[in-house]
Amino acid sequence: MSIVDMTITTTKGIDDLLALANTRHGPGGHHHARAETGDPEHDHLDDAGEARAFLGGHDVDVPATPPPSADLRSLRRLRDAVHALADGDAEPSARLASRLGADARYRLADDGRIASDATGWRALVEDLLPALIELRRQADRLRACGNPLCRFLYVDRSRNRSRTWCDPAACGNRVRVRRHRAGTDEAGAPITRRAGSGATAAARRRRRRSAARRG
Repeated sequence: MSIVDMTITTTKGIDDLLALANTRHGPGGHHHARAETGDPEHDHLDDAGEARAFLGGHDVDVPATPPPSADLRSLRRLRDAVHALADGDAEPSARLASRLGADARYRLADDGRIASDATGWRALVEDLLPALIELRRQADRLRACGNPLCRFLYVDRSRNRSRTWCDPAACGNRVRVRRHRAGTDEAGAPITRRAGSGATAAARRRRRRSAARRG
């Protein structure tokens, strides 16, 4: 295959970078968590072993051993740059890409993918730099989950850019249930119910049960 016929891609993409960004999230970021307002956020880069477990568990191809302290610091800087980008500040990502990219060296593999010439966790850090540059181009689609107890970051790829949740089936349902129990609507305003509506509904249920017994 001629090099001019190759489609140039990278070994790590935006989804891998978002997995790194989401190593810091709200207490409800895990689907099994029963979080409450005021619970502390989770930071999976506080511990090297936990960092490897979280990233590997979110489909990132990671080295066999936990990251050394220097590479763990670089991962934190990458993560912080993505969070700043989500908050509308593009400067940290530009500075970081320039600083880390100055020493990075890449090679072109036979399959046309660009990969870091380094090894181990340093290679992972460098392989995420092209994804960071691409994410800067899509910064207007970078969102934080609408569930305040989650705050996972995601790229809104919907046509009308109307996505609200990192996972509608999980966070979306949780927030709707929470609002229903609190008696508020989507905007957080109190839901106005007609006086006696609860009693009327209960009366209808009693009539149905009575009719069923007669039948």
